[in-house]
Amino acid sequence: MNFVINANALVISEELWDNDKEKDDFLEHLINSLKLLKLVPNSSFFWSDELETLLWSQPSFPPWRANSDCKNALVPIIYRNFSLNQETIFPCSFFSEYTITPTLNKIATFEEAFTKLCGTLLGCEKNFSLLLEHNQNDQTYLYKNSLLKLEKNIDGKSDIYQWLNQSEFLTKIWPKNISDNCMFKDIIKHCLNKKNTLYDFEFEDAFIRSIVDIENRYKKKMIENIALRLQLTTSEARANGSLQEEDIGDNVIRIRITPRPTSSRIHFKFINSRKIKFLMFYGPGEHDDGL
Repeated sequence: MNFVINANALVISEELWDNDKEKDDFLEHLINSLKLLKLVPNSSFFWSDELETLLWSQPSFPPWRANSDCKNALVPIIYRNFSLNQETIFPCSFFSEYTITPTLNKIATFEEAFTKLCGTLLGCEKNFSLLLEHNQNDQTYLYKNSLLKLEKNIDGKSDIYQWLNQSEFLTKIWPKNISDNCMFKDIIKHCLNKKNTLYDFEFEDAFIRSIVDIENRYKKKMIENIALRLQLTTSEARANGSLQEEDIGDNVIRIRITPRPTSSRIHFKFINSRKIKFLMFYGPGEHDDGL
């Protein structure tokens, strides 16, 4: 699965930068977008030398480069993450006549280079999705080149919960074997970003084995309910209609992922008062061990 980062996610106006909330939201989203690229195995992040020059070498720098405090803290992080999984594309002017509907870029200096990159990718039949700026609703964009009589719809999303609705994304991030245990934990942590998490957590290898081959229709809900459980006290979880938490003996606790008639479940236990271990997933028709 391949991505292009919209320029709006990389650059912020001076006016918005002077607003502390807007600045914090922008920086958080930028860092999270770069982290998300690392979480998707065998993915590429498409970029071009022209965009590289605009971001790092142009006379008018983005505020996070011009501000000395931010520059010293952020530039190494952003630069290092930019180099991961990056695939440099050399745009062809033959593909530069694309139009994008609805309008995507608010940053005029990046628009031509961004459109040229996307046009070249489409002209070369490379598939990609767009990483959008903070608080942007998921959107389908129409790329059209009247000269070449080419047009294509491209998905754009701004955060991981929007990406969880896409089957290809779920397939890419889903564990293939127990060696993906840490990767799956990182996915959950990414979903929990800045939420009031009450517990640390881990997965038994048996849990990872039990979810390797589950259907896509259970995957998003599993991620959401695991993340939800980590934010709730026991009394809150037992009162939650989605989780329906209950003790089933031997210190094992059960939560629901989907309700009846499919009735998929997860077993877990507390390692201590601050840590949960997820033990096993049971799909429809599977009998809970120990019952």
